Amino acid sequence: MSKSATLPPKSKTKMILGPDKMLTSTWCASIARLQMEKLTPEKREAMLQRAQRRRAATRMRRKCCKKISYSRRAKSSWGSHTLTLRSAPAAHYRSLSTSSTLHRTRIQSEMADEDDCEADEEAASFRACVELPSTAAMEKMAADPTHGVDEKLFRDILKDFAVEPADDAGCATKFKLYEDYVETVASSRADTLKFWIACKKDFLSVGDGSAATAVDRSLKAIDKADNLAIDFTAKCWFVHSMIKKANANEKIIQRVLSAIKTKVELLSQCGECPICLEPLEDDKATVLGCCHKVCTDCWAQWKAAKQGRAFCPLCRHEDFVTEVAKIGAVDLGASVGSSAAVPPSTIAPTAPTVSAAAAVTAHTS
Repeated sequence: MSKSATLPPKSKTKMILGPDKMLTSTWCASIARLQMEKLTPEKREAMLQRAQRRRAATRMRRKCCKKISYSRRAKSSWGSHTLTLRSAPAAHYRSLSTSSTLHRTRIQSEMADEDDCEADEEAASFRACVELPSTAAMEKMAADPTHGVDEKLFRDILKDFAVEPADDAGCATKFKLYEDYVETVASSRADTLKFWIACKKDFLSVGDGSAATAVDRSLKAIDKADNLAIDFTAKCWFVHSMIKKANANEKIIQRVLSAIKTKVELLSQCGECPICLEPLEDDKATVLGCCHKVCTDCWAQWKAAKQGRAFCPLCRHEDFVTEVAKIGAVDLGASVGSSAAVPPSTIAPTAPTVSAAAAVTAHTS
């Protein structure tokens, strides 16, 4: 049976924008019939497995963007506070130190709370989904130019730490700026290692494992003895060399995260929308709190049908099919047959006594 015989053209369903009950019922009926016709138990299982892989990849990609942002913000904070110190009177040194510490604490707190926040977002998917920033917005955040310190600027700022300040206040303030930057890089390193341990198995399951080996090699470079030890033989103030090493480690962290992000981009490419079952374009998708993706138009329709309390149609797929059938007055126990062409408004309401999974199984048996 052709798609046009069972479901109005997608462009027509996209035009249904208001919460009008009749239009909502028609849309739900169309989706219910489409799900019954297209999704055999085998196809449904395959769709859910694909969605699970994409969800894991999408979550990894978003984590990479967040962690890249943490690292860049730490370096930016160090740079901006150091530049401010150049012209600041001694009376402002203490406030600069306090500000630097607050920035470090904020970034470290975001790192520590990241998993809990994501768990809360995922849990919400079973009730009324939150909508996360788009993939494009996350990429933009990771590359935010206001958080960047290029090499030329870094070398210029680094000169400020070449000689140990003669006054105690200046020395203490510069040492605090160094300490906050190094501590944040160390936290970023630990956070990246923890993240890599969690996602390494996904890399090992793809290809010959060379990608995982390359990431392991890069991470080990951070822990080399010459990257961690204080060089007391240097002619400059020892803080100068330690900042250089912290910067080198920060670059490695950035490269590792970028490499992971590049690899998972391929894994997180959108497949089909779980509602209309059409190919899903990344720039036209809504990312839900569980990191599943739905085409934005279908999500708007589903939210309207649920009066703003829409749940994820993948996390609760059986409930989703049952619900759209109920709203659209479609009997899940009936054969799809020619009833797909009958306007939903003419279908007599029936009590949905058959579960979605049982209906799909009965239809395909």
